[in-house]
Amino acid sequence: MINLIHKLHRTLSWAAVIFCFHLGSTKVAAQAGLSFTDLDPQQMRQQIQQRMITFFKAQLVVTNDEEWSVIEKRLTKVVQMKAQALIGGQLQGGAGLFGRRQGGDNPMARVIMNMLGLDEPMPEMRALQKALENRATTSELKAAIAKVTEARKRKQAELAKAQNELCEVLSLRQEATLALLGVID
Repeated sequence: MINLIHKLHRTLSWAAVIFCFHLGSTKVAAQAGLSFTDLDPQQMRQQIQQRMITFFKAQLVVTNDEEWSVIEKRLTKVVQMKAQALIGGQLQGGAGLFGRRQGGDNPMARVIMNMLGLDEPMPEMRALQKALENRATTSELKAAIAKVTEARKRKQAELAKAQNELCEVLSLRQEATLALLGVID
């Protein structure tokens, strides 16, 4: 139960961080007289990434630009992978955060994924969604679930490797800070 609470807390923390970056972007747009739909997704992504970089640089207390350039590249990779893992599965195919849509296509999910610079959901997830919609047989569902499970394990291994590579260039204090923020496990 405690482990579940920790996972929920971490997920909500990530959602709050992403929401705050988004909120800052929409406030800038509102001040400029733009609506959410008037904003270029590329500009929004750049604003979110810049805010994220500023936030993490301050949290890690990095003052040396040379040191930051090494950390930033690895940190960005880990943060994107974490966001993809947390948000990508929720926005996939219309299930999750925005409710189920027929046909498995959720335009809002695509906009958010694009805005955050995230990849499309795993093809295995789409295949599982399609199998559910088409009322696949038990054996077909089991095969689709197995493929999703394997893909998630692969993604988790890639994330662990990226986290280890990030920790190689961090001080122990910086590593502890990122552990508290849920960036590294």
